[in-house]
Amino acid sequence: MIQRIQSLYLVLSSFLSFGIAHYLSNTFFEGSLFKLLVEYYAFYILPTILVFNLFLFKKRKLQIMLTTLVMLLHVLFLGVLLFENASQILSHNFAFPILGGIGVLLGLFKANFHIRKDEELVRSVDRIR
Repeated sequence: MIQRIQSLYLVLSSFLSFGIAHYLSNTFFEGSLFKLLVEYYAFYILPTILVFNLFLFKKRKLQIMLTTLVMLLHVLFLGVLLFENASQILSHNFAFPILGGIGVLLGLFKANFHIRKDEELVRSVDRIR
Protein backbone atom coordinates (compact mmCIF):
# COMPACT_ATOMS: atom_id res chain seq x y z
CA MET A 1 0.00 0.00 0.00
CA ILE A 2 2.56 2.61 1.08
CA GLN A 3 5.15 1.65 -1.54
CA ARG A 4 2.89 2.90 -4.31
CA ILE A 5 3.43 6.53 -5.36
CA GLN A 6 -0.33 7.17 -5.54
CA SER A 7 -0.59 6.31 -1.85
CA LEU A 8 1.94 9.03 -1.09
CA TYR A 9 -0.06 11.54 -3.14
CA LEU A 10 -3.26 10.53 -1.34
CA VAL A 11 -1.62 10.89 2.08
CA LEU A 12 -0.21 14.32 1.24
CA SER A 13 -3.54 15.45 -0.20
CA SER A 14 -5.44 14.22 2.85
CA PHE A 15 -3.08 16.03 5.26
CA LEU A 16 -3.36 19.23 3.26
CA SER A 17 -7.13 18.84 3.03
CA PHE A 18 -7.39 18.30 6.82
CA GLY A 19 -5.30 21.44 7.31
CA ILE A 20 -7.58 23.45 5.05
CA ALA A 21 -10.68 22.10 6.80
CA HIS A 22 -9.27 22.96 10.21
CA TYR A 23 -8.25 26.44 9.03
CA LEU A 24 -11.67 27.11 7.53
CA SER A 25 -13.52 25.89 10.61
CA ASN A 26 -11.63 28.42 12.75
CA THR A 27 -12.13 31.39 10.42
CA PHE A 28 -15.09 33.76 10.34
CA PHE A 29 -16.84 34.17 6.98
CA GLU A 30 -19.71 36.32 5.78
CA GLY A 31 -21.33 34.14 3.10
CA SER A 32 -24.51 32.31 4.05
CA LEU A 33 -23.93 29.00 2.22
CA PHE A 34 -20.27 28.89 3.13
CA LYS A 35 -21.07 29.69 6.76
CA LEU A 36 -23.54 26.79 6.78
CA LEU A 37 -20.89 24.43 5.39
CA VAL A 38 -18.42 25.54 8.05
CA GLU A 39 -20.94 25.22 10.89
CA TYR A 40 -21.75 21.61 10.00
CA TYR A 41 -18.10 20.68 9.37
CA ALA A 42 -18.78 19.74 5.77
CA PHE A 43 -15.15 20.35 4.88
CA TYR A 44 -14.07 17.35 6.96
CA ILE A 45 -15.93 15.02 4.60
CA LEU A 46 -13.33 15.30 1.83
CA PRO A 47 -10.23 14.39 3.88
CA THR A 48 -12.14 11.54 5.49
CA ILE A 49 -13.00 10.14 2.07
CA LEU A 50 -9.33 10.48 1.07
CA VAL A 51 -8.16 8.52 4.11
CA PHE A 52 -10.77 5.85 3.39
CA ASN A 53 -9.68 5.86 -0.27
CA LEU A 54 -6.10 5.13 0.76
CA PHE A 55 -7.11 1.67 2.03
CA LEU A 56 -8.90 0.69 -1.18
CA PHE A 57 -5.65 -0.16 -2.95
CA LYS A 58 -6.96 -3.56 -4.08
CA LYS A 59 -10.06 -2.01 -5.69
CA ARG A 60 -8.48 0.37 -8.16
CA LYS A 61 -11.67 1.14 -10.12
CA LEU A 62 -13.44 2.25 -6.94
CA GLN A 63 -10.34 4.20 -5.95
CA ILE A 64 -10.35 6.02 -9.29
CA MET A 65 -14.03 6.83 -8.91
CA LEU A 66 -13.65 8.16 -5.35
CA THR A 67 -10.59 10.22 -6.26
CA THR A 68 -12.47 11.81 -9.15
CA LEU A 69 -15.46 12.47 -6.89
CA VAL A 70 -13.27 14.15 -4.28
CA MET A 71 -11.65 16.28 -6.99
CA LEU A 72 -15.05 17.46 -8.19
CA LEU A 73 -16.27 18.15 -4.65
CA HIS A 74 -13.08 20.02 -3.85
CA VAL A 75 -13.55 22.22 -6.92
CA LEU A 76 -17.15 22.81 -5.80
CA PHE A 77 -16.09 23.78 -2.27
CA LEU A 78 -13.39 26.09 -3.61
CA GLY A 79 -15.95 27.66 -5.93
CA VAL A 80 -18.30 28.25 -3.00
CA LEU A 81 -15.40 29.72 -1.03
CA LEU A 82 -14.52 32.13 -3.82
CA PHE A 83 -18.10 33.02 -4.73
CA GLU A 84 -19.45 33.61 -1.23
CA ASN A 85 -16.45 35.58 0.00
CA ALA A 86 -15.49 37.56 -3.08
CA SER A 87 -15.01 40.76 -1.09
CA GLN A 88 -12.37 39.20 1.17
CA ILE A 89 -10.41 37.38 -1.54
CA LEU A 90 -7.55 39.87 -1.62
CA SER A 91 -6.94 39.58 2.10
CA HIS A 92 -4.11 37.44 3.38
CA ASN A 93 -6.35 34.95 5.23
CA PHE A 94 -7.47 33.33 1.97
CA ALA A 95 -3.98 32.49 0.70
CA PHE A 96 -3.74 29.14 2.51
CA PRO A 97 -7.18 27.74 1.54
CA ILE A 98 -6.85 28.73 -2.10
CA LEU A 99 -3.23 27.66 -2.62
CA GLY A 100 -3.75 24.60 -0.45
CA GLY A 101 -6.84 23.70 -2.46
CA ILE A 102 -4.87 23.93 -5.67
CA GLY A 103 -2.19 21.73 -4.09
CA VAL A 104 -4.80 19.16 -3.08
CA LEU A 105 -6.22 19.16 -6.61
CA LEU A 106 -2.77 18.65 -8.11
CA GLY A 107 -2.03 15.81 -5.68
CA LEU A 108 -5.35 14.14 -6.46
CA PHE A 109 -4.77 14.53 -10.18
CA LYS A 110 -1.34 12.89 -9.88
CA ALA A 111 -2.76 10.11 -7.67
CA ASN A 112 -5.56 9.48 -10.16
CA PHE A 113 -3.03 9.35 -13.00
CA HIS A 114 -0.86 6.81 -11.20
CA ILE A 115 -3.84 4.68 -10.15
CA ARG A 116 -4.92 4.51 -13.81
CA LYS A 117 -1.37 3.66 -14.83
CA ASP A 118 -1.28 0.89 -12.22
CA GLU A 119 -4.62 -0.47 -13.49
CA GLU A 120 -3.32 -0.51 -17.08
CA LEU A 121 -0.21 -2.39 -15.93
CA VAL A 122 -2.31 -5.03 -14.17
CA ARG A 123 -4.52 -5.41 -17.26
CA SER A 124 -1.51 -5.82 -19.54
CA VAL A 125 -0.03 -8.52 -17.29
CA ASP A 126 -3.37 -10.35 -17.28
CA ARG A 127 -3.40 -10.31 -21.10
CA ILE A 128 0.06 -11.87 -21.29
CA ARG A 129 -1.00 -14.85 -19.17
